[in-house]
Amino acid sequence: MDASRPGDEIRILPGIYHETVRMTVPGLSLRGKGASRSEVVITGDHVAATSGGTRNTATVFAEGDGETIDNLTIVNSYQQEHPEKTTDIQAVALFASGDRQTFEHLHLQSYQDTLYAGARGCDAKTGTCPSARQSYDDLDIDGAVDVVFGNAKAYFDHTRCMALPVHA
Repeated sequence: MDASRPGDEIRILPGIYHETVRMTVPGLSLRGKGASRSEVVITGDHVAATSGGTRNTATVFAEGDGETIDNLTIVNSYQQEHPEKTTDIQAVALFASGDRQTFEHLHLQSYQDTLYAGARGCDAKTGTCPSARQSYDDLDIDGAVDVVFGNAKAYFDHTRCMALPVHA
């Protein structure tokens, strides 16, 4: 990603990738090359309690304007790996904070705070935020608490939210 230029497309072969992805280049595309979204999985396990807050926990950060992510599964598996934890378990799968972003054919999985769809760089004094217009098409989003949150102008089409059981 570091060598990417605006308009580049990064293609990911089928497999399971344990890492954090940070997209900051405007117009960058990230595409899974599997026959379905389940064949390319990016997984991480960061949690707010040890990462400096919810916004730092994502498995994939999409922060550049005009970015596209297509045909992937993105997982934050913290709660799956620590089922004994029941508090302070905010763990974002996808953190989207750019303008004119497109997300298609994705499966997002986390227990709490699965998708952050918001703006970046809001001014705390005036409350103004830059534009954050985002389109989500053909997504499966799994979570138990605050599944989708944020302040973006987000459009969802053919998107299914699956409620996971809440742990007491």
